[in-house]
Amino acid sequence: AARMGLDHVALHPTQAYSSLKGLVIFVVLLLFQPLLKKRGATFGLFLVLYGAGRFTIDFFRFYEENARVLMGLTFNQVISVGLIVLGLVLLLRRPRGAAPA
Repeated sequence: AARMGLDHVALHPTQAYSSLKGLVIFVVLLLFQPLLKKRGATFGLFLVLYGAGRFTIDFFRFYEENARVLMGLTFNQVISVGLIVLGLVLLLRRPRGAAPA
């Protein structure tokens, strides 16, 4: 539940959200580990999950109005998009020596 903070702005407990995000990422990685055979796939999945979680949680964090850097997104959200893209590259790349489809 949001509560009133400085200047009567509703604040969310984003630290708790981040902790829950970490637990969910751990459980998902643990469950998918047997399926992730390619080198770097586990790390790629981590990057996608962490980036998506951080991107989402940042909508609930308090930032000054001038903290928006690109299309209304915070610097952390822009970095999160980069993490997601890098993670997808690791997940979707072909293993070395694999024949093209």
